[in-house]
Amino acid sequence: MRRIPFKETSFILEMLSEDFGKISVIAKGIRKEKNANYGIIDILNELEVVLYKNPSSEWYIFKSGTLVKAYLYETEFTKSLYMQAAAEFLLQIIIPEEDAHKLFRLIKDYFDFLGKVIGNEAIVFWRFLLRALVILGIEINMRNCVICEKRENFPVAYFPQKSGFICENCFRPHLKEEVIELDKKVSKIIRNIYNSNKLLNDLLLSAETVSQINSIFLIHLSEHFHKKFHFKTLALIK
Repeated sequence: MRRIPFKETSFILEMLSEDFGKISVIAKGIRKEKNANYGIIDILNELEVVLYKNPSSEWYIFKSGTLVKAYLYETEFTKSLYMQAAAEFLLQIIIPEEDAHKLFRLIKDYFDFLGKVIGNEAIVFWRFLLRALVILGIEINMRNCVICEKRENFPVAYFPQKSGFICENCFRPHLKEEVIELDKKVSKIIRNIYNSNKLLNDLLLSAETVSQINSIFLIHLSEHFHKKFHFKTLALIK
């Protein structure tokens, strides 16, 4: 998910393991021109690796690896940014070991599906985040109003303290300082977010709509993890 230069010839690799979650790996000497493994450690490559771990250390040592799939290879620029945003999300969270397998499978499925989508990649990214939040036990309630619990009314505001949305019948002026009022297009997306095929085919997303929904996810994550979250890669999308 990330590689950081270490000394003159090495990298520190932040990797997602299906069995152990996020792990830090030292790849010694891998930046040397003659090292056979150098070409396989690009960002978002899926690898089969041989690692060594000293029982007295949290660090793994990279021994060798085989490339399984290079997800960014010949990938269109916008799609590549949404792939990197998913990795950026995982780098910022704590992944319990019991959730590692589900999150590993989820991001693989996300990368594969995103590669087939034509347009509206943001919706696929939001669906990925929603599924990840369910796995982590901190989901956003997108299905019904967090006050009346009814599904039939349109959401008009996001309520951070209740991790969900308020419908038009439950919204009151005194709540304005506690909630984020939604644009009408955002409200439509929230209402239909689980009907992804309809959204992918019918909607034209504006930069303002994408920005507001991204902000809702960032606020939700910040509330639950008690730190500021960011999607820096998405700032490159025009």
